[in-house]
Amino acid sequence: MAFAKERRRGLLRINRVMVVTFLAGLLVGAALFWSLFFLLGIKVPVPWGSPPSTKVSGENGLQASLAEYYDSAILVASAIYGRDYTALAGWLDPSEGLYIVPFSTVDFNKNLKFSQSQVKAFGEDKTTYLWGVNPDTGQPIEMVPESFFDTFLRIRDFSTAEIVGNNRVVRTGNAVENVTEAFSDAYFVDLYFSSSDPQTADWASLKLVFRPDSSGERKLIAIIHSVNTLQ
Repeated sequence: MAFAKERRRGLLRINRVMVVTFLAGLLVGAALFWSLFFLLGIKVPVPWGSPPSTKVSGENGLQASLAEYYDSAILVASAIYGRDYTALAGWLDPSEGLYIVPFSTVDFNKNLKFSQSQVKAFGEDKTTYLWGVNPDTGQPIEMVPESFFDTFLRIRDFSTAEIVGNNRVVRTGNAVENVTEAFSDAYFVDLYFSSSDPQTADWASLKLVFRPDSSGERKLIAIIHSVNTLQ
């Protein structure tokens, strides 16, 4: 009888140790997971109105929270996906214009730059522009604005991005990622979707680059499309 009681006590002690060990493992795993996201500068999209936890400096010492940049990026992405060029143009500084980059690498000598009035009229613009060269085929990208947006910028609804990079590139491919060097005085939000098929690695991201104007308002200065390329 005494042996049976002692055996039950031993089993209870073992079970308690196993439960404590399991819970400790969960806590350590969660800490490592979120530490990795923090170190990489990546965060899962936050709900609207979430309190900012970090500040980033703009021109002239102006301050804006990460949440504010995130909210701005979501509104811009929604305007792109919804074909609302008037709303998109409203994010531009009339004196700056907007660079549009089809494949990751910023090249001011080759990338097109549009004025606020041009962006506002994209829906009716039937001009065929040379947007760049496809790095996989070597063929020129010659399209009217609507076709370019459908082919490059509306491939996903980036306002519902899977992962958001705050001033960090979420993922790189073979193309050179030089957004930080090209826009060293600005801030960008990387809206990223992982591959829907592991065999094709068809991940995609949209980087939206902002710079505060003289009054402190965030203005969109560049849209950078990124996908996995062969070269």
